[in-house]
Amino acid sequence: MTIRDQISGWHDGIETAILNTIDIYEHILAGHGMKLETGYDFKVFKDLHQGLEKQPLMPNFDPAVSPLNADDAFWMTGADRSGEIVMTQCARIYVCQGATLADLHHDLRAFYADPARHAGAGETCRVNAPAATKMSGRIAYHGELWLAPSYRGRMLSGPVSKLLMMLVVLKWAPDYLFGLAQPGIVTKGVAARYGYRNMQPDGMIWTRPGMETLREWIIWNDSDDLQTILITP
Repeated sequence: MTIRDQISGWHDGIETAILNTIDIYEHILAGHGMKLETGYDFKVFKDLHQGLEKQPLMPNFDPAVSPLNADDAFWMTGADRSGEIVMTQCARIYVCQGATLADLHHDLRAFYADPARHAGAGETCRVNAPAATKMSGRIAYHGELWLAPSYRGRMLSGPVSKLLMMLVVLKWAPDYLFGLAQPGIVTKGVAARYGYRNMQPDGMIWTRPGMETLREWIIWNDSDDLQTILITP
């Protein structure tokens, strides 16, 4: 099935131009032998993930600590002609009423449904990026973006990322869409190629017992940025 077929229940009265842009990106990826699939069952995604050469699954998408359903999260994979998974990415929605994105990370609710139960002893997360202290409302998170080594260097990170951005808008129409990126991803211009227009350091400083502190930039688009990206393939 095409992506249009897979998301047939996600939209109502959406401009034809947006759906046509989705078709353009899917066609680009198909030209590289990539067949796309979306899904909601994160137990299935976790099983797929365990067989890939990538970083451990973030708790935001781990069904053992963050139960998710079709209303609040989805995943996307790309398989090559042999059926091997060569691309992954996920999205989920946070509804922050009376709180900010920074608050969500400070109290670890961004990672765990029940931080008191699932967070490690001494686990902390600080957010020093000023933008995160102002973001509230409907905030979508874009994570687990990965391309297999054989698919890197083909200028596909932009089409892959922007395709997911479109699906996020169709499904949730968020106030913000954000991701977290290692410093090199930002300074080398990769985050901009993903389609993100705004970036600040120290978007997440995550410390876990026995593990190296993860210090990442926040990259994001507001609703106006997203509308611009939707119609400019």
